Formats: sequence, structure tokens, C-alpha cells
Amino acid sequence: GTFAQNLTIKKSVTMVGAGEGDTIITNDASSPAGATVTIAVGAASVVISDVTINHGEGNAGPDTAHGVAIETNAVVIIDHSSVAFNGGVGIKDFDGTLTVIASTVQGNGSYGIWTDVGVTTTTVTETAVRLNGDSGLRVSSGDATVADSTFDDNGKLGQGAEYGNGITFSSSITNAMTISGATVSGNSSNGVVSVRGSLTIDGSTIVRNGANGVLLNSNSGGCRPATITGTSIDTNVLYGIDSQTGTLTVTTSTVTGNKAGGVNVGETIGVGCTTTVTASTIADNGGIGATVHTDSILD
Repeated sequence: GTFAQNLTIKKSVTMVGAGEGDTIITNDASSPAGATVTIAVGAASVVISDVTINHGEGNAGPDTAHGVAIETNAVVIIDHSSVAFNGGVGIKDFDGTLTVIASTVQGNGSYGIWTDVGVTTTTVTETAVRLNGDSGLRVSSGDATVADSTFDDNGKLGQGAEYGNGITFSSSITNAMTISGATVSGNSSNGVVSVRGSLTIDGSTIVRNGANGVLLNSNSGGCRPATITGTSIDTNVLYGIDSQTGTLTVTTSTVTGNKAGGVNVGETIGVGCTTTVTASTIADNGGIGATVHTDSILD
């Protein structure tokens, strides 16, 4: 059935619907402003499975009209569900631990998924994140793991499109993000952006994004490591890899057909930081294949 209401969860619960097309929680025009589903103080563990969560014609603005708002230190799992067409963020987590499994997060007015200050772990597995107004996934706190998921065509709906990255990682310098088996394509800005912490990308495809395929742009100093293995970074509008800070290692990967160039390593990369590219193909890029302003090994 369809339930036109705001739902607030204040205790631990497992909520299982009849399927994405059969159980729909929506916010209609008469509903109060706010998130469609709010997980509030008192809920230590919440599982939401086999439902659709959308905002419909709800009257909240993009700052509050989230699909799911997690406002307490809870362990939250969203499984085999659709979080779509909400006015704000699809899933906004302010605290705790978030896991999204085999779900669809699409057409939301702001970010698809945003884990903010206070979140310790973010995991996204077998999930499609697409056509959101801003970045598909933004991780601002804690460690993150992305596996076998797609981040396509984000930043196309007009709101904040200049920030429409597929994945943005901006946690602290002690945190790490691992991306494996992912496809990141057609986003209005960069494919993957890391501004702090360490980044590992393995067995992924990063193509046709509106700026760089991968942008490493730390504002925290130091040689934060980025390791890219077995990954195709092709046909992006700017560089395949633009490394402005940190230590970069690229192995068994292809960087081809990018319009501005293959691999660009900036002059402000940092003292002692290195760039190593081995057993990889850098070819047919619009500019220079590799521009490096630091210690490097190209093999």
C-alpha cells in the first residue's frame, strides 16, 4: 500500500515491506515539512527493507525534505529499497553507521547519500545512485566502503550542479575510502574526488564525467595515499587523474581518451610525495599523457 505520512522512528525496529513497488512511504502536499522518514533518539538499530521512500508533493524545501534523515547514533541498514524523488538529500545521516544494500537512490534534489559529521562508517553495496541534483555520494565523516555500485548522471537536476561529483570523500586525514567494482559515469563534475584521508580504487570504471575522472585535492597537507589498481579511467572532459596533493600509485589501469590529458600531478603536490605508474596504459588523451611535478616512476 501507499502511506502518505511523515514517519518518525524512536526505537529499534526492523521494517520489511512487500517490495519496492508495493510498499510506498510518501510525503504528500498536506504533510508537515521535513523528512519522509526520520530516525530519532531512542532508535539504536534500524533496518528498512523492501520499501520505496519518496517525498511526492511534500511542502518542505531542499534543506529538510530528505527521504531518510538519521538524527541519532544508530546502526541503520537500508536494504532492497528505493529512495527517490525527495526534495532534499535521499539519505542524510548525521550520526552512527549507515549501510545501503541492493537499493536505488535516484532523482533526489540534493545529494543522493550524504553522511555528515558524527558518522563512523558508511557502506554502499550493489546500489544504483543516479540522477541526483548534487553528488551521488558525499562522505564527510568516518571510513567508507563502496562495492559493486553505480554512480551515474548526478548533478543533472540543476541544484548545485557544479558540485555534481559521482563520489566525494572529505573525511578526516585518518579515515579511508575503498571503492571496488564500481562504475562512475556521466556525472556533471568529477567522477571521484578525495580531499582528505586515503583512497583506494580497484577494478572500477570511471568514464564520461564532466570534469576529471579522479581528483585528488587535499586541503590538509601531507602525502595522503591514493592507490588505483585495475581501473579504466576514460573519456572524461578534463584529466583522467588530476593529483594536486598526496602520493599516487597507479597499477594495471588504463587512462585513455581524456580531453585535457591523462595524468596530471601538480606543482604543489607536497614535499616527499611521489607518483608511481606501472603496468598501465596512458594513451590517446587530448593533452600530454602524463605531466608530473614531483618524484615519479613511470614504467
